[in-house]
Amino acid sequence: MNEAPVTGKLWNRTMVLTILVSVLYGLSYAMLNPALPIYVESLGYGTDIVGTIVGVATFFAMIFRGLAGGWSDRLSRKTIILTAFLTSAAAFLLFCVARSLPLLYLARCLQGVSSGIVVTVLCTIAYDSLPPEMLGMGVAVYALSEALIQSIAPSIGTALAVRGHHILLFLLAAVSIGLAFVILLLIPVPLTAKAKAWQEAKKNGTADRRGFHLSDYLCRPALPAAFLLLMMGIIYAAVSNYLSICGVSRGISQVALFFTINAIVLMATRILWGRISDRKHLGWLLIPGFLFLGIACVLIAQARSMTPIIIAAVFHGFGYSATMSGTQLWAIRSVGQDQRSTANSTYYVGGDLGLALGAYLSGALAAHVNYTAMYLVIAGICVFSALWFVGFMGIKGSRSQGLVPPDWTDLPK
Repeated sequence: MNEAPVTGKLWNRTMVLTILVSVLYGLSYAMLNPALPIYVESLGYGTDIVGTIVGVATFFAMIFRGLAGGWSDRLSRKTIILTAFLTSAAAFLLFCVARSLPLLYLARCLQGVSSGIVVTVLCTIAYDSLPPEMLGMGVAVYALSEALIQSIAPSIGTALAVRGHHILLFLLAAVSIGLAFVILLLIPVPLTAKAKAWQEAKKNGTADRRGFHLSDYLCRPALPAAFLLLMMGIIYAAVSNYLSICGVSRGISQVALFFTINAIVLMATRILWGRISDRKHLGWLLIPGFLFLGIACVLIAQARSMTPIIIAAVFHGFGYSATMSGTQLWAIRSVGQDQRSTANSTYYVGGDLGLALGAYLSGALAAHVNYTAMYLVIAGICVFSALWFVGFMGIKGSRSQGLVPPDWTDLPK
């Protein structure tokens, strides 16, 4: 059993400090994302080069996200994140002097490595400090803090980039990482029992040296939640990547308002879903959540004016918020604390694969049929996801590991 300090409070010291670290780290990256293409173009490189430099970080993040979970369940989570922070700070400082393509690619690869590790492991530290009956609310609060910084920081990065203050932006990002590093030093992060046993065996010379095994990095109990996140990635990619183009093709000039309304609804409902998930079966989130997403896609498929787009934004915000809350909590609850990082990495890799598959699938459908048919197919994926979950409960049982609050576990099934 993990010996991390679990308290009876949501707003305990570890939770507050970890959220602050997450905000500082997220600030640095959210500032960079819209500014990096502007910076690379200012160096004289074309849009094709810009795309590869921007995209290479996603590839490395996905790889190291998958590895980070297994590492942090056997080693010190704190040490792994601190190392990733140093890697990230080095990348931002490298951007200050990078003019050639090799240096630009190197800096971006380092950022991908750091992002894959930090995003996967840092939230585990926060969740380990929470009592089981408040885990859903803790997940919601942590996600809300990330969403808030994502809504503010890009405008800061864009403002600096368009004025040519690239070096200042990189230095501010490095300073933000430095502050996160210092605050993380103040957070007590005990080794898990699994990590203690592995390090003791290593010291005694009895550690298992069987090499790389996929089972060390893939958490089987978290696979159902990861599968649903993969479905959500496909759905989200279809909406985020192609809605604007669809709107322009139909003469809907203000279609970007969809994303503003969606973000407001998503942030406004995360706490609600967190409270429900701590008291109810996760089916109360996942089944209506996927159906809401399906309704949003049907509305988009038929939309010829802003009215259905606005209604779709509300349904999409409710649905995405509910399904994200439910699937993430399912992944975390499905294992003990010793495996939470591996569960998180398995879960997030599912999302990465879904986003990549969704971008390709949606683009192919839009090219070979039309946007109406494409969004109706995506609506079908939403319905399939809800039915798959119902079928899973029918086969595995409605009180399968992670689906119910911890105070239900002693009740007769």
